[in-house]
Amino acid sequence: MQAAKKVLVIDDKYYIRQLILTALGIRGFTVFAAADGGEGMEVAGRERPGVILLDLIMPGLDGYECLRLLRSNPATGDIPIVIMSARSDIDAGTSILSDADDFLPKPFDLELLYTIVDRYTSGAGRAGAPAAPPALDGAAQGEVAAGRYTTPLDEAL
Repeated sequence: MQAAKKVLVIDDKYYIRQLILTALGIRGFTVFAAADGGEGMEVAGRERPGVILLDLIMPGLDGYECLRLLRSNPATGDIPIVIMSARSDIDAGTSILSDADDFLPKPFDLELLYTIVDRYTSGAGRAGAPAAPPALDGAAQGEVAAGRYTTPLDEAL
């Protein structure tokens, strides 16, 4: 299978891994999952995914160190990496994004997930510079800040 159709999600939360596995699997992607940065490093080197979705806060090897190691490894340094986080203090000027290709705020909307994954698996590869976080309208920004931003999946549960 070509790398562009492979996605690796590194997140310590089982339900996040399963949500992404299901959502992207329905769209024809092969999704690999890892519960921490160490496992994610192994899978990334072995599978060479088209994009990596990386949580920041995890036990063991966290997302910050995992990102640094992935970028410094010649076998994985060119794989696009999308940071996933519920942290509200991450924006386009945050230093962690300087090594990442994109940012996906949690909780996330599935359409936004699809847009970001499609962006990096369409054969374009790394953009060479981090993208700005996805634009949210004023109402959505307020909902995120207040911790009330929900996804269609949240509403279905």
